[in-house]
Order: sequence, then C-alpha cells, then structure tokens
Amino acid sequence: MNKTFCIQNPMVCTTGNILTIGEKYMYKEGAYIAEVILKAVRNTEEFLYFDLYFCLQDKTIQVFMKHGNFGFSGMNRLWDHSRLELYKDEMIEWEERNKPNQPEPDFSAFQTTCAQYIATLTEEQIDKLIIHFNTLYICPELSVHEQRMTWLAWLLGEKQYIPDPDFEIIDMTVGGFKKEDFAITFESEDTGKIDFGFLKAFYRLDEMYENILKNDIAL
Repeated sequence: MNKTFCIQNPMVCTTGNILTIGEKYMYKEGAYIAEVILKAVRNTEEFLYFDLYFCLQDKTIQVFMKHGNFGFSGMNRLWDHSRLELYKDEMIEWEERNKPNQPEPDFSAFQTTCAQYIATLTEEQIDKLIIHFNTLYICPELSVHEQRMTWLAWLLGEKQYIPDPDFEIIDMTVGGFKKEDFAITFESEDTGKIDFGFLKAFYRLDEMYENILKNDIAL
C-alpha cells in the first residue's frame, strides 16, 4: 500500500490536503498546468519538497515550498487529478504560447553586464539579497543563479528591459545565457522558455529592486 500524507501547506490544494505516493495530480505553476505523479515527499522544518514525475515531459523534477500561511498569484500548487478536465483549454493555450516563435529579449545589447552590475553592489546590499533569497529557499551565498535574478530585477526596475506585455512566455536563452540561469522548475529543455510573470512573482523582483537595489551606483 502506498504511503499517504496529510500536509498543511499552501502548495497542497487537494481534497483534505491528502497526498499519496504513486497517485496522479494536477500541477499548476503560473500559467503552466501539467499532469504529474507524486514520487516522493520530504518535509523539513522550513521547506516541503516533492519529487514529481511530469508525464508529458517524461522526467522527474523536485519542487519545493516554504512552510507558512501565505499565498501569491502564480505559486506552484498540487490539485486533485480530476481538476485537469477543467483546465484542458488552458493547457492547450499554454502549449500554443510556448511555441518557439515568441519575441526574444537580447540581453547582450545592455551596456551593463551581469558581472559588471554585481561588482557595484555593496556588502550591505549583498547581505540583504541573501536574506531575501533565504525567504524563498536555502541560500548561503549569491550563486550565478541569484546574481542573474538580481541583475534582472535591476534591469526591470531601471526600465532597461521592458518585457512585451502580450507574451507571458519568453525565451531567456539569448545573449549567451543558459536557460538554467533563470529556470525555476518546468522550463522546456529544448527552448528554455519561462513563465515570466510567475518568475517575477516567485522571486519578488519588484520588492528586491525597491528595497535593496534602487538608487545604487550605476555604471
């Protein structure tokens, strides 16, 4: 008999907050919707981790959520499998938007590169950034990924990069970047496309800019 859990976490939206290893569920993260199979659960004091097998992509990915009584638009959630029927049209729409013919921002055109910008940050700003990322996941230092997210928050805040409002899914692989620099969990291995609205909400980029990066030294 497969192990069953009753988990109180904003990520778990199943009936009675019940999850069973080996069962199918609907996974929703921003505009992305997928059929998944729960492979494993790990519950720590701060975070809840799930190993999910994504049926369409034929791969297993670990997703996680910090414990707490909160929620935000676009956060990743697990729902009863029966809800997939309600979201069939949205799944089709997401696949259409994720086709490789969407506009691509050319980050290589910016005068200030990521490395140059990170070099301008003060020790106080770096300490605040680490605290910010630690509210999302365990982050002992600013790795390449956090540095890219910090740079993106600054580019958006300074309006050096303004995403096309008509497209939620964009390609972040241009300008010599690897898609992993901006990935969260569900990006396509072939195109590197991401749900930009969810990325902004998940990392709270606006808050990062306003509270930590605004009015810093510009090159």
